[in-house]
Amino acid sequence: MARFKCLVSGSSQKTIEDEFDKKMQQLESRFTARVAALEMSEGRLRARLLELEQEVTQLKAEREDNIRSNADSADIIRRGLEKRIQSSEVAFHAYQSSATCTRDQQVVIYNTAPVNIGKGFTVSDGIFDAPVTGLYMFSWTVFAEDGYWLESELVVNGHRQGYIAADSSNTDIVPATGVVIAHVNAGEHVFVRRTAGGGCYIPRDVVRNSFTGFILLYL
Repeated sequence: MARFKCLVSGSSQKTIEDEFDKKMQQLESRFTARVAALEMSEGRLRARLLELEQEVTQLKAEREDNIRSNADSADIIRRGLEKRIQSSEVAFHAYQSSATCTRDQQVVIYNTAPVNIGKGFTVSDGIFDAPVTGLYMFSWTVFAEDGYWLESELVVNGHRQGYIAADSSNTDIVPATGVVIAHVNAGEHVFVRRTAGGGCYIPRDVVRNSFTGFILLYL
């Protein structure tokens, strides 16, 4: 009987030890799995952190590029506006500084231009080339040689826009002045042309033939 009890007790002890070992193995397995899961999570977090750092670096670079680009764009716009303002300022005044013979249907040559803002007027041919499109005002004054009469016209892009006549045949030198407001496109020509009359020389010591123009509105 005593021996049987001892055997039973030994069997129970082994069973307890086996259960303990089994539970320990289970705990170790769960612990190992948990550690592996944490390590995997840590790896993913590190990878995500690296991605975020790269994204931040890229965003900073893009921001700097945008700042430089905006600065460059602003500078381009500023220079463009300055250029536009400079090119949009148009005004000229020219006159004949010496006695010049102009025949019928010839362009009147004004060889002196003290004012030529926008560089549209050319003294060598007396023609104004509009640098910008707009509404312009032009005026021109002609004098007929003493004892003669003279007619002239203002031509814009090949079309007559104004006409005047000066008559000095019965009196002293008499001037005539014409004023025209016209729409002129950039690149179109404007000039004064003699159409008819007698004589050809203008006495510069007494009077001056002149041609003036400036822009009123930009279109």
